[in-house]
Amino acid sequence: MADAFANVVMLLVAAGVFAQGLSTIGFIQSLISIATSFGSASIILMLVLVILTMLAAVTTVQAMRRFMRLLR
Repeated sequence: MADAFANVVMLLVAAGVFAQGLSTIGFIQSLISIATSFGSASIILMLVLVILTMLAAVTTVQAMRRFMRLLR
């Protein structure tokens, strides 16, 4: 139980550090300015970000499957 809790806390800390890094380099502010300049076309920006997230998840899962197959 403690190991699972430690993993969750570690992921939360890593996500916080990642978000702070993106904020520090100005990525989040540039996304906000792009979304406001698009106006009603910001839905397109939202869809693009969803697709990027989905592609990252799919490639991560595929890489993990290959790695687990090597361990067998």
